[in-house]
Amino acid sequence: MGIPPRETVAETAASLQVRLDELDRKRKRIHDEVRSRCRVLGATVAKAVQSRKLLDEIDVVVIDEAGMVNLPSAWFAAGLARKRVIVAGDFRQLPAVTKGDGDRQASEEERSHSREWTARDAFHAAGLVDPSGRVRQDPRLVALDTQYRMREPICAVVNEVAYPDAPLKTGRGNTTRLPFAPLIDSPVILIDTSGRRIPGGGRKPHMTNAVHAAVIHELVRGLQYEGVLPGRKWQDVPEGERATDRLAVISPYREQVKALKSSLTHRFGEDYDGLVDTVHRFQGSQRPVVLLDTVAGAGKDPGFFYSGTGLSSQTCRLLNVALSRAQDHLVVVADVAFLRKYLAPHSEALAMVDHLEAHAQTVSADQLIPILDADQLAHLSEEDLVRPAFFEHSEVAAAVEWDVERAQHSIELYSAFMDRAPVGRWARLLGPRTAVGIQVTVFTRPPEEQQEPSRVARHRELVQQLEAAGCRVEFRDRMHEKVLILDGAVLWHGSKNLLANIGPTDLMMRYTDPASCDRVRKLMEHTRMERPARGPWRPAEQDAPAPPEVPAQRAPTPDKVYPGLVRDGRLYLKVPYEQKDEAKRLLSAKWDKQAGHWWVDATKITPEQAARWLP
Repeated sequence: MGIPPRETVAETAASLQVRLDELDRKRKRIHDEVRSRCRVLGATVAKAVQSRKLLDEIDVVVIDEAGMVNLPSAWFAAGLARKRVIVAGDFRQLPAVTKGDGDRQASEEERSHSREWTARDAFHAAGLVDPSGRVRQDPRLVALDTQYRMREPICAVVNEVAYPDAPLKTGRGNTTRLPFAPLIDSPVILIDTSGRRIPGGGRKPHMTNAVHAAVIHELVRGLQYEGVLPGRKWQDVPEGERATDRLAVISPYREQVKALKSSLTHRFGEDYDGLVDTVHRFQGSQRPVVLLDTVAGAGKDPGFFYSGTGLSSQTCRLLNVALSRAQDHLVVVADVAFLRKYLAPHSEALAMVDHLEAHAQTVSADQLIPILDADQLAHLSEEDLVRPAFFEHSEVAAAVEWDVERAQHSIELYSAFMDRAPVGRWARLLGPRTAVGIQVTVFTRPPEEQQEPSRVARHRELVQQLEAAGCRVEFRDRMHEKVLILDGAVLWHGSKNLLANIGPTDLMMRYTDPASCDRVRKLMEHTRMERPARGPWRPAEQDAPAPPEVPAQRAPTPDKVYPGLVRDGRLYLKVPYEQKDEAKRLLSAKWDKQAGHWWVDATKITPEQAARWLP
């Protein structure tokens, strides 16, 4: 068979092992020789901490990016130096990543210990930063005040947010390295989505924004058309002209990052790793064009990303990093009216909004996503028909009917509530579609969730009417989605219940993207609430017996305690149940069982800091 004997194979293996051992000894001798003559050695802080020995003697240690180095590691690295330690970094960019501060299983004492010893950096520990986050004058501190990355208008935004007490200078010219494009013919652009608001779905609606995702999709499409970005499935793109060479899309929330990745994968025809991500992932990088999606606008509040105030706050640091990634063009997508309504006064996020409104080139979302009339759909080209578009409430019914009549395979309609007139109209519209074999599924709340006996009976009748038209009806407890999906490719999304008379002035958005349809469908399935549904409505005589009276000394006193009240050093808040952990983590909020309200120490937390949970 041509196979050598076992003895021959064993001898060969032994000979090769001897040779490998000899080469390993030579490698080690070369390694030791290099180390013995090394004058400058580079290593990560983690490697320095984990290594038994870096060099025999180290005269000077330079700790770079020290703002991201936790205090114990910085001490260890500094202890390696015989003569001098230089700590270099920016304490207004991202801090060290620690788990103890936000560990829900840890005690308050343990979290406080983590904040004191692992969440602080060397600058704060050395007393170079005061409690408000401002720089103290100190002979140990040398400020490097000239940056060479950003054009001056971009640097001005960053200064307004993160360096009002020590503004950066710009050491580069105010020109772009990209080809001219009308869409980004200014260094700083604000795309204002005010008035084009669609409520988010799921249990964390503030973490996604369908309008912003559509705006960014269209902006990228325009940049592809203008030759700034490569087109769909372009091959052999030269280095420096690839999508990830020129563009970064940054979002504060992972949920929106997933939506944007899906949308832009469809836009480019392939997935570009490193094109879309959270702020943390872009620390240390830079791109000619940065799209910052503020996301806020689809929920009831902006979310935890915007909860911090002060130059040392997480919000300020994250915004600083996101804004300062841009080299030539910064584009911020924001619902300005929403942010102005909810951001704390004097917050760094509000300072950003103020500066952008005053100095940026402002573009309305309508310039990227047009408002159409229903009769325009029949005259659009195939290319324009797949673009996102808004429809005013008076045009929605006719526009949706145009799409329904052209559906080929399936129609999925999500409407939490139903009324007779719209259900009758939809039954007449859907009946002919089911008759030709199109699968129609209607998702709505079960009849038992109605609050009045008359509505329970009427809801059952409407369900029967839809079923008689050939529709399959599925019930979902406490659902609130308002979506229409046709053939898994066309998505209608908004705040209008299509089967009800609720929301007569609401706006709807039409979006053609199979990936978005699939994502929305999965989102609605996965975010169904886990807690049991409330029981059906019952007339008074069937109500459960009233609970025993609460003893007088434990009775809540809503007439005396209310959000915004300061009493006995306590500032009382209005904290929704799902935000209690966040309030505890950010403000050390505590529950007053007798008063029935959350409260914070008024001597430590200002009303501005707690504004998110105040009337």
